[in-house]
Amino acid sequence: MKEGRKYFDHNPGTCPFCQQGTNHDFAKSLDEYFDEQYLADIAEIDLLLRRYEQISTDVLGFLDNLIEAAPTYLSLDKISADTERLRAAIQGNQSILQSKRKEPSRVTKLETASGPLADIVATIQEANRSISLHNDKIDNLERERKALTDEVWRLILDEAKVGLEQFQKSRDALEKAISGLETGIAKKGDELAEKRRELASLETKVTSVQPTVDAINCILKSFGFSNFKLAVAEDRANCYRVVRPNGDDVGATLSEGERTFIAFLYFYYMVWGGTSAGNVTSSRVVVIDDPISSLDSEVLFVVSSLVKKIIVECRNPQSPIKQVFILTHNIYFHKESSYDSKRSNGCLKDESFWIIRKQNNISQATRYDSNPIKTSYELLWSELKDGTRSNLTIQNVLRRILEYYFTILGNRDKDSVIECFEGEDQLICRSLYSWINEGSHFASDDLFVSGDEHTTDKYLSVFRRIFEKTNQEGHYHMMMGTSPDESIEVAQPTDNQPIDIGPTNFMAEVSGEPIDLRGLTSKSDNEATVAKESLIQQ
Repeated sequence: MKEGRKYFDHNPGTCPFCQQGTNHDFAKSLDEYFDEQYLADIAEIDLLLRRYEQISTDVLGFLDNLIEAAPTYLSLDKISADTERLRAAIQGNQSILQSKRKEPSRVTKLETASGPLADIVATIQEANRSISLHNDKIDNLERERKALTDEVWRLILDEAKVGLEQFQKSRDALEKAISGLETGIAKKGDELAEKRRELASLETKVTSVQPTVDAINCILKSFGFSNFKLAVAEDRANCYRVVRPNGDDVGATLSEGERTFIAFLYFYYMVWGGTSAGNVTSSRVVVIDDPISSLDSEVLFVVSSLVKKIIVECRNPQSPIKQVFILTHNIYFHKESSYDSKRSNGCLKDESFWIIRKQNNISQATRYDSNPIKTSYELLWSELKDGTRSNLTIQNVLRRILEYYFTILGNRDKDSVIECFEGEDQLICRSLYSWINEGSHFASDDLFVSGDEHTTDKYLSVFRRIFEKTNQEGHYHMMMGTSPDESIEVAQPTDNQPIDIGPTNFMAEVSGEPIDLRGLTSKSDNEATVAKESLIQQ
């Protein structure tokens, strides 16, 4: 009737339900039916619905926030299930109130939510009790720690009662044994003190120079050094004299090789001993720096063998030699002293190999995973492959490679190699030989003109083509570690390119050994010219 009254207000005089005409009493009866009390009842229902929705929203919002916070002591599974039950009951009641609002005269009954609410309250109270217990423990931490400690020890005692009784029985026996060991240790301590006194006495005898004199003389005699020997210097303690077989001092008549050899022998025996009783057994690091200068091949082999003995002794954990450094320029000495049959591909775990190069007055040490030194020929190729090579030495490297491979091994002189080229290529090849010979054999009349990067790159390309023209390209790629498909970029010279003049290169090479020509600057022009021509001929 309330909904139909809206249509009657728009069309007075016609019943909205049967569409028949109405009189004045019909309108009056409608007004009396929907009086102010009815409107007040409807407003009260609306207010009840709004309050119910507001309170429900607040309660469910609180529970959702509580579940999202996930407190430690709250049973999330239980309270989540109870919250869903409460949400379902609230949604059902809201639907009932909505129906009551539409049909105020209908008698309705709301579903009770006391069950889910009671369960939720109980869960929260249980969590609060757990929190209170936890806070009480925190507030009385020392009391709780003591109580826990007592409980743990009680548990341990109960579980270990049998073992504890056995321990108490064996403790007395152990104490007796300890007492006996202490007595024995005291006795051994007295014996150790006595042995140390004996050791000091023996070390005094070991540091005598006579055993070293006899050992060095034995080595000199076994390797044919019969024109001199060592003798004890009677006027100075712990010193030696180098004498002839008749006992006279050698003075300054020893050769350089003899001096080097006898100095190394003295150093060798110094490694095993000392000059005083206190340092005979002290730990030491041995550094050997090129001990083979001016030695012939037989003596060089002897020195290499003695160095290998030092290396073997260093690997002994009880040895006083803790570390050995060997530095050398001699490939044969390096191979002899570093050879080890146990080494396969890489380094042994207690050794390492390094190469030291100096460029622009800066020394750089490079470590290698295996022994990088094979032969002098391979070293030349290694220098050629090195990206940090010096332009001042590249000419000598190229010359020695070409001479060794083509002239010595291949029995081909440079002219036959040059004839493999034709036309302009032949001129370039001849220019290469002139360039490398100029840079490695000759001394300039005035100043030395150093090759720049463009010149070096150009001749490196010609160097490769020599191997291609002589059908030796495979050897080139094997030594360079490249493939036939790789190419070398050649730097093209530019016009008016500046020339780098370095006044410091005054070195010539005679029979493979460098000679410093700076001493010629103090001679007369004629003497210098004769000396330089002599070097050029050699």
